[in-house]
Amino acid sequence: MAISMQQAARLTSAAELNLVKSSAPRAIAALSERQLESKLVRARRLWHKQRDLHQRQRLASRKTTGSKSGARGDANARTEQKAQLFEDVLRRFEARLEAVREQGDTKKGSAAVKQRAPGSKKVLKRSGKKTDKTAKKATKKAAKRSTKKSAKKAAGRKAGKKSARRASAPTNVDIAQRVAERAGERREAAGRVAARRTAALVSTGGRERQVDSDDPESPKIVAAGNRAAPPPNPPDDPLQLKIQAHIGSRARRNQAKRDQK
Repeated sequence: MAISMQQAARLTSAAELNLVKSSAPRAIAALSERQLESKLVRARRLWHKQRDLHQRQRLASRKTTGSKSGARGDANARTEQKAQLFEDVLRRFEARLEAVREQGDTKKGSAAVKQRAPGSKKVLKRSGKKTDKTAKKATKKAAKRSTKKSAKKAAGRKAGKKSARRASAPTNVDIAQRVAERAGERREAAGRVAARRTAALVSTGGRERQVDSDDPESPKIVAAGNRAAPPPNPPDDPLQLKIQAHIGSRARRNQAKRDQK
């Protein structure tokens, strides 16, 4: 049984009544597809709510009524009427939305037919253009692949050259070993030169004598402050004369520096 607008006003709230009024023939014809979808969702939610409430009320009233259906007079009539009302509203929205969608599909189909109607020549031209475009794309892709392959090969060659250079280049350990070897060679050469000088300076009896550090009987080299006086040499020894002249000139220079201070 259909429910009139007056009965709906007594059963529903203000927001629910506006939804019911929007499902009237004149109002529903002015709604767009999106508006119909939103109102349909709301009507379905309200219908489910009233239907579930009516079932709970029936189950709760079974004990008091003693009947299997749980109906007793007008006990659950209001809830049942509201569920029926929103079910009717939902069906109207569904029917209108389906009709609107069908109209949209027919309009799209007619527009597509009009665009294709001018003739088959245009269709052939478009297909020819598409084939040309696909051929151009294929050639571009092939060119890109070839360039990528050549670039990869060049990069691989460069990487091989770099790795070979790194392998042939001396490492830090090799350089350190070479530096240490050269330093050792220099120290050995300096030691030999110093030994020669000391051997030339140390002499006895006007004749030079080589100093042997391992021989305990050989003369020792001591510091300048603790050095013993050399043995007396003959006055006509040219080496002794040179040494004395050098010592005398150095003493005079040192005295002149002290006097200047």
